[in-house]
Amino acid sequence: MRKIIGTVILAAALLGSPAAAQVDDEFRNGQQLNGLQLIGGDLRGVDLRVADLGGANLTRVKLGAANLSNASLIGANLTDANLNNAILTGTSMFQTNLQGSDLTGAIYGPATQEGFSLYEARLCNTRLSASAVVNRDCGPAGQALRADNRAYHEWEPGAVLIGQVGTGNQADQTRLTRNRVCHDCDLRDGRFMNAALTGVDMSRSMLTRANFRDATLTRANFMNTELTGTDFHRANLTNVNLGSDQTLIRATTILTQANFTNAVLRDQNFSNRDLTGMNFSSANLSGVNLDGANLGNADLTGANLTGVRFSRQTKFGTATFTRANLAATSFQGVLLPGWDFRTTTLTQSQFDRAVLPRANFSNVRLVGALLTDADLQNAIFTGANLSYADLTNANLSGADLTGANLTGANLQNANLTGAIMPRANLTDAFLISSNLTRTTLTNANLNRAILASANMTGVFLAGADLTDANLSAATGLVNMNVNESTTFCRTRMFNGELLTSVCRGTSSTGVKQAH
Repeated sequence: MRKIIGTVILAAALLGSPAAAQVDDEFRNGQQLNGLQLIGGDLRGVDLRVADLGGANLTRVKLGAANLSNASLIGANLTDANLNNAILTGTSMFQTNLQGSDLTGAIYGPATQEGFSLYEARLCNTRLSASAVVNRDCGPAGQALRADNRAYHEWEPGAVLIGQVGTGNQADQTRLTRNRVCHDCDLRDGRFMNAALTGVDMSRSMLTRANFRDATLTRANFMNTELTGTDFHRANLTNVNLGSDQTLIRATTILTQANFTNAVLRDQNFSNRDLTGMNFSSANLSGVNLDGANLGNADLTGANLTGVRFSRQTKFGTATFTRANLAATSFQGVLLPGWDFRTTTLTQSQFDRAVLPRANFSNVRLVGALLTDADLQNAIFTGANLSYADLTNANLSGADLTGANLTGANLQNANLTGAIMPRANLTDAFLISSNLTRTTLTNANLNRAILASANMTGVFLAGADLTDANLSAATGLVNMNVNESTTFCRTRMFNGELLTSVCRGTSSTGVKQAH
């Protein structure tokens, strides 16, 4: 890396003169280069650490791989400058103009976090901090897009600067409200609370830590936008574009640590998005697509997730769904062994082909839910409401359904081997061809239940009420476990016999009969 010391040597370097080898001891430490006109110069690989370039005109200067750490660029003009792989850590950049500059691969961590313009700047593999890399302008192979492919900025250069304390933010908000378009803008730390920003286009902009609390952002465009730490608390983001177009390589909005508490995000497409650690507590996410999304450690406490779509590819990790409304939500084929659904609402949710062994649905409302072909081995449904749920072909072996409401539920061909179902309500339930081997149905209500062709070997029916139940062609009845409290009244037995009349008394075989 070349060390440029002093005005004479710097000028020589710009001209490519052999005089660049000369050293001016006067400028060894803290070069005073402010105010210079260096248009179109070549400073690639130059060491400009601690240099004072305040007010310098560096238009179209080549600064590739240059080291500008801790230098001063206050008020400097770097329009269309090439800063590929340049080092800008600790650089003072208040009112610096980086319009159209190329920051591909640059390490970008200026000391001054406000007041400079990145209007139409190119950010590809640009490192903003130890954990944030922006790739908004990268092409298919990770290369920077050509300048003519960049989005057009409809504002005057430098109109939108990083958010500042005081009236600066109000001015930015006013401009944003008026113009509705702000491509490639730098609005970090901006304040837009309660702003009416319906339909605004802020694509490819930087909104790190911006505050949009209570703002109206319906139909806003945030495609390829940096939203790290952005606050959308109670904001209306209905039909907003958060960069979900997966056909564009690296064309995704960065949402790291964004706050969506109480926000409205209806029908948003988060498929295959990384939502790790996101805060969606009490947010309205109805109709959202989370197919293949990464929800590791996401907080969805109290969120409205009605009609949301999950899939087998969705990564749930340690996401929290406490008190979430998951009515009519699709969990088709998901893998959630041991998952805790307690306190959630799952009315008419779809769990067909889901793998949910040991899952806990205690006291959960699953009215009309679809659980066909689901793996529910050893799952817990104590006190759950499964009335009119479809459990056709479900594997419920060893499941605990103590006190569960299964009124009108469809359990055809279900495997209930060893299931624990005391006091369960199976009124009008369909159990055709189900496997009830060693199932505990003590004190269960089986009024009008259809158990035709069911395997009832070793089933426990002590105290159960089978009034008007249909057991025609059922097998294993000889080994049923009944007692004097088991009720067979107008019950169609396995041999077609109808037990009628008084529904009390026990025969010598231990099976109640009418008399």
